[in-house]
Amino acid sequence: NTDTQHNATKTTHTTQHNMKTRGFMLLSAVSLMCPSATSSVRIRPSASGAFLSRPLRGGSDSDVPLYPPDQETFQNRIDAWKRQQESTYAQQTEEQQASPVDIDGRMKLLGSCSKGARALIFFLLMWRSVHLYEVADQSLKGTLRLIIVIPLMLLFVANLAGTIASLTSPGHSSKKRLKAILNLDKLVEGLLIIFYFFRLTVLPSKVTAREVFIANTIHSIFFILQAQTFTRVKWDEVAQAQ
Repeated sequence: NTDTQHNATKTTHTTQHNMKTRGFMLLSAVSLMCPSATSSVRIRPSASGAFLSRPLRGGSDSDVPLYPPDQETFQNRIDAWKRQQESTYAQQTEEQQASPVDIDGRMKLLGSCSKGARALIFFLLMWRSVHLYEVADQSLKGTLRLIIVIPLMLLFVANLAGTIASLTSPGHSSKKRLKAILNLDKLVEGLLIIFYFFRLTVLPSKVTAREVFIANTIHSIFFILQAQTFTRVKWDEVAQAQ
């Protein structure tokens, strides 16, 4: 009888130990799959072996929730800010929407560009045309070299003139000429993209790696985006507004 009671007690303790082990394993699996569900809850075993859960707040075992129900969450503040911005934009007139300055007097992002910004983009495009000239001069010969090099020389002169004119407060007609130079740069970069695509697909090179044409395509896309950005924004509108 004593041995039977001892075996029964041992079996009971083993069963309780297995239940606790399985409970902790289950808790670990749940915490891995859903961390947010267990981040604010502490699981502790009771005297009977069952597991009780209570939310943690300040290290106490109180039943007070971690966040009061009347407290505004971060997502609610973001939604309220979005609704306010949409309401403000809907009440603006066409002149206010087209203005590079917002209602608080601050410059809108990419809404206008100054003289220095225009001179900088023309300076970069000028050296871009120098690079294209050097590549064409080294890789081409004969009549084809003249056909490619002469337009690049004219493009260099145009970008140089654009750099100088950008610093001299151009008028309305000069702005049109400068934007025409930017459009010419975009045309050249577009033709280069077509050429690189042709060399990648139709007539691949056995000497030049494909990565070189891919990198040149990315460079051309970058300069097209820059030229397009400066073509669309307003020039010297911030200074006039102030």
